[in-house]
Amino acid sequence: MSENFARIFNSLFPGGQGKLILTTPNDILNTGIEIEARPPGKNVKKLSLLSGGERSLTALAFLFA
Repeated sequence: MSENFARIFNSLFPGGQGKLILTTPNDILNTGIEIEARPPGKNVKKLSLLSGGERSLTALAFLFA
């Protein structure tokens, strides 16, 4: 799923980088997912710092992954 997210994110944001990270990879049943999204030209780690459109496209990339 992480590879699909990165591929779809890159197609929505050419030159950008997106990653899905497991919060506790050793406990797969109770782990959470962190989303790192870096649109081109920005060095943002928190989704709250993205614009509304960037957050929407990031959510679409997550849903389609």
